[in-house]
Amino acid sequence: MRLCRIILLCSIFFVESVSAANHLLKMYLHQGRSSDKLILYFSHAPTIEHFQNSEIFISCCLATDEVDGMVKQLRHLVRPWYSLQTKKSPQGIHLRLKDVSGDLEYEQASFNAIGSQKGIIFRMRNRQDKKGKLGIKQPVVVVDFGHGGSDDGAVGYKGVKEKDITRAVGKRLIRLLQQRGINVRVTRKGDETVLLDERTKKANRFENAVLFISLHANSSQNRKVLGIETFCIDPLLFSYPHQQSKDRFSQLPVCLNSCHCADMVHSHLMRTINSFDKNSIDRKVKRAVSQVLLGAQIPAILVELGFVTHAHESQLLQDSSYQQLLAQGIAQGVQAYLSFYTKIN
Repeated sequence: MRLCRIILLCSIFFVESVSAANHLLKMYLHQGRSSDKLILYFSHAPTIEHFQNSEIFISCCLATDEVDGMVKQLRHLVRPWYSLQTKKSPQGIHLRLKDVSGDLEYEQASFNAIGSQKGIIFRMRNRQDKKGKLGIKQPVVVVDFGHGGSDDGAVGYKGVKEKDITRAVGKRLIRLLQQRGINVRVTRKGDETVLLDERTKKANRFENAVLFISLHANSSQNRKVLGIETFCIDPLLFSYPHQQSKDRFSQLPVCLNSCHCADMVHSHLMRTINSFDKNSIDRKVKRAVSQVLLGAQIPAILVELGFVTHAHESQLLQDSSYQQLLAQGIAQGVQAYLSFYTKIN
């Protein structure tokens, strides 16, 4: 991983070419208290050229008007420790990143996203922010009910909607965590639309937040597929240009804690569910890069509660007793993780 202190104005160029085979599919900016992430998704692994003055060139073209809108949203961004400007030209897109405080730490990494998309991530961090998560006496757990509002998520057997399942289980999870004396915040309360980057933006800015849990329900074209799985981000999923050092300004502790949490939560969840349904399928803990996890700057996991497209499992997911068991298993895992977290800190 590369760490550099940017003193002079640096430019990052993403060139839009009609004939280029590679397409810029999505572009997100995830903001935190002292660290931001600019994330770009491509149809193929982009070719990146590095020039003097930290200038970067990526050949691609914009895939949709939505992507064009994402670029325009970042036309002019000012943060306490850096500024970011974007400008579209016939030749491409120009991003100007400027260190406005003398305390900007910058790094770049690439990754394989879920599916066939290829990603690039740029991290901009305020060097002077020394505030960590160590020693927090009243840690906060952020619960994210997947989808919501105009976004139904997966629609499964007899029209059951993912957004309804995640909210129902999430509300039960919140009550159980609070009964254990754990402070909880949420990314959405009702049936409302909250964009992915807004979810993580909220999580990153909640005071004393130490864990982000995103709840989802799975789907498959194969109606026989069922089971529970948990996702986290493994640091080995990222690659770094020019064999950059990974020992400074790294997401390594966050990723490792995410993996520890995923293992604990999934273990408790499956143990609880197996006591109710011996035929439940354990799809294990999986290491993968998903957008909602990537945007979080605290340990984060994503729990797939089951398949709404499987007839029997879909019915279970709508059953209040089963929902309580799901929430109970997750709550037990979270409590175990927080106990582990307190010991290591």
